Amino acid sequence: MSKKWYDTAKFKKLKERWYKKLSDSGFEDVEYDENHLREYDSSITRRYDVHRIGPKAEYYRLAGQFFFEHKFESAREKSIWELHSEGLSVTAIAQKLKNKGFKAVTKTPVHVTVQKLAKEMLKKYGSDNSN
Repeated sequence: MSKKWYDTAKFKKLKERWYKKLSDSGFEDVEYDENHLREYDSSITRRYDVHRIGPKAEYYRLAGQFFFEHKFESAREKSIWELHSEGLSVTAIAQKLKNKGFKAVTKTPVHVTVQKLAKEMLKKYGSDNSN
């Protein structure tokens, strides 16, 4: 029986090279292997509380509106809020800012900036609910 094309050393080397490129770019595959997902939709939906989805969606809708209406103190502050309004975590925001060339970006100043701007946003739009 002859070898299948996907069992050859040449293909495996090529596959490894492309998987590394994907990983280096930040790509996260939803598949664990050819036959299994890392996480199935049934386990994802169980994590979400139906009572939190509405307020969270409203918060991020306001965050997007605030992004377009607010006068930010700096490009860094504006970038932090833009990424926050897209739902990124503090860690992801810090990493993206580093990738954009901002200096000395860590999670703490990003978190402080998000908290400060969130207070301003909630005050502006007359809401005292926070996420």
